[in-house]
Amino acid sequence: MNLLLAVGIMVVTGFLGALASEKIKLPKISGYIIVGVLLGPSLLSIIPKETIGELDIITEIALGIIAYLIGASLKRESLRGLEKSITWIIAFQSLGACLLVTVVLAFTGHLVIPAGTFWQTYFPMAFIIGAVSCATAPAATMAVIRECKAKGPLSTTLLAVVALDDAIAVMAFAVALGISQPLVSGTGGFSFYQTLGVPFLHIVESAAIGVVFAVALMYTSRLARARELLLLVVFGMVMLCAGISSYLGLSSILANMVVGFILANKVRRKEIFLVLEEVEGALYAMFFVLAGLHFDLSVLKAAGILALLIVLTRCLGKYAGARIGAKVSGASETVRKYLGLALLPKAGVTVGLVLLASLEFPSFGSVMLSAVLASTIINELLAPPLAKYAISKAGEVGLNITEEDLIKTYKVSDVMDTEPTSIPQDLPLEQILGVFSTSDSVYYPVIDVQSRIIGVITIPDIKEMFASREFAGWLLACDVAEPVRDKTMPNKPLEEAIEWMRRYNLENMPVVASGDSDELIGVLDYRKALRKISAEVLHRRRMADEMGPAKG
Repeated sequence: MNLLLAVGIMVVTGFLGALASEKIKLPKISGYIIVGVLLGPSLLSIIPKETIGELDIITEIALGIIAYLIGASLKRESLRGLEKSITWIIAFQSLGACLLVTVVLAFTGHLVIPAGTFWQTYFPMAFIIGAVSCATAPAATMAVIRECKAKGPLSTTLLAVVALDDAIAVMAFAVALGISQPLVSGTGGFSFYQTLGVPFLHIVESAAIGVVFAVALMYTSRLARARELLLLVVFGMVMLCAGISSYLGLSSILANMVVGFILANKVRRKEIFLVLEEVEGALYAMFFVLAGLHFDLSVLKAAGILALLIVLTRCLGKYAGARIGAKVSGASETVRKYLGLALLPKAGVTVGLVLLASLEFPSFGSVMLSAVLASTIINELLAPPLAKYAISKAGEVGLNITEEDLIKTYKVSDVMDTEPTSIPQDLPLEQILGVFSTSDSVYYPVIDVQSRIIGVITIPDIKEMFASREFAGWLLACDVAEPVRDKTMPNKPLEEAIEWMRRYNLENMPVVASGDSDELIGVLDYRKALRKISAEVLHRRRMADEMGPAKG
């Protein structure tokens, strides 16, 4: 299939999947993944397997940007007071997942490979799967947090844990590999350098690449004054960082996280992160639809029991470990109860590491790879809704929102003045001055006896009338009222109403009951509406700050 056609199908159907998931209160990424599963070779086969392999560059691009944005979310001020809980939670949730997966699979391995032995087959396979189970997928986690506009101790802790989970998984995998190789081969040798030294250097070198590109981006971004040029240089640097890291055999995810973290704490120009939001939505759609396209029903059937055991033990280990770590460190009750539910996504790093291990151990490599792939498929479908549930129960949804975000979610009725100062149509002009003296408004709807709007009076209108003294004594409100230029309704999206007022330079707009009725029920004041929006944004940010590192 033509690649452009495949990408077009992915984006458009992904959009429809996202709309469907929103209707049933699921995260958008669940819709993307399900659409990918439907389009893939295992079901409708609209996008063939050969084309899917050629689209994998999308994964590398998306992961580079996601890693950069995760690093950018970890500002020192937001982490202050959470260091202790983050450290303990990382340790316990990693250990919990690794230990529980290893123990359970080691003693149930005979169900899948009946001819194996404990020390040469079951334990090595279980230990490697347990080690890669430490990892948490940054893409799914970041996508859910961004969709929920979440901010607070749970979201901050979650991002910090996810950022370091991959490094922990790499170290744990190296240890498991170093111990398992002599057990399987029966040689009994063990290299401390290969087991711990090499993965440690891998992490340090990846971070060093990130530091270099952070400094480079800091200086080159100063040359980009226009927003379009800034997007170009940021995107280019993130891709260069990912490309060079991959070429050197290092972690592009860790390198770009370091880039984002350094810039977030050293550069005041927020646009250096905001510009990527313009491409973020399309990238998420393509990335997660592509993840769904990799769904292989035959793999799921072949390793069903082992895959289910991996899912259950990893989820339980992550949840219990996170809860114990939060309790030991004195984290808030919210973090204790819900963080573990948000740590369940897994994907790229897990699959990549187990693929390497399958080549090292041909005796059980294919079974191990199939089981981990199948468990990843199950996780991709189950984990995002659980992460959204955890963030929602923590009360952090909508606390990282902007004025533009609120405008998109509000209706006119949310910000309109429900008790505007109106003027009866038969009120004499001189008495209107008495109304002005008791109100700070500059916009007065004129209504008939049935409260229907027939016009408006503004301060300039009155000044003009009183300039002609001979008429002022006998004019009524209906005589001086200007015709109503525009009206809106309470259930109309605020975004549309605000855009209309900006386009036609309107300061106020009357709100009527419906399209068939001119009954006045309020006034939309442009400036007051924006002040209400700003006040609500500040209120939510204060709420997130006050949640802080509260102790349970």
